[in-house]
Amino acid sequence: MKQTGSLPLLTYNHANKADLNGKIQDLIKMLNERPEKPGDGNQFTIYSDFIRKELYDDLGYALILWLRIVIEQQYRKRKIKETDSTLAKWLQTSRPTIIKYKGLLNELGFLNISTELKYQKLSVKYFTGKQV
Repeated sequence: MKQTGSLPLLTYNHANKADLNGKIQDLIKMLNERPEKPGDGNQFTIYSDFIRKELYDDLGYALILWLRIVIEQQYRKRKIKETDSTLAKWLQTSRPTIIKYKGLLNELGFLNISTELKYQKLSVKYFTGKQV
């Protein structure tokens, strides 16, 4: 199965909560510094209201999981079919952490989860969240 490779900002491997908070702030800063022209490297898109309405504040630490699924979904051009163990390996964390943040994303309406087959299918909802 194809994988987008190493994405160091999109991991939960932190020594303490302050490190994780710093990583979240770095991600938010990057999201707010949208380039005017496309760069040379691989890119992904997020709808502009996600940034403008600061919907990322609702996600907290689940932002890391959500962004990774966004990137994987756009890279593969389809829903993500992976186990929680695989997601945990990608994000350098535990299955319970993935389950916790996946549940939060689903509850907030930012993630579709289908468990009809052997593997779960995850897909990001792009147009959701609080209305401003």
